[in-house]
Amino acid sequence: PLEPSALVYVCNKSTVVFTYLAVVGLTFICVCVGLLSLRKNGVSHDSAFSSVFATTRDTNLGELMEGNSLGVLPLASKIATTELQLGLITVPGVPLRRAGFGLRPYGIVKLKKGVEYY
Repeated sequence: PLEPSALVYVCNKSTVVFTYLAVVGLTFICVCVGLLSLRKNGVSHDSAFSSVFATTRDTNLGELMEGNSLGVLPLASKIATTELQLGLITVPGVPLRRAGFGLRPYGIVKLKKGVEYY
């Protein structure tokens, strides 16, 4: 006889199999999306701010940050008062359309919906 406080588990084999198959299927879909993204992008990145900033800034912003790359607080007033804009970075003589952060209003063009940027 069981004690009144004993835990009793009832396992339905079809429910367990269905649950595991669903999880394995979703995992497979996620892995496929990741691999397709890696193939299309050609490179792998993480979402650390330094990675984002390093790949999405224009030359003017790079020049502004010279000597302040460690991000020491308080920020220098020239940096703290600078307005950034996300947009199309334009470089004279370079046809590449690259989205990124730049100094407003120097060489940054507003992004357009549905246009591919690199």
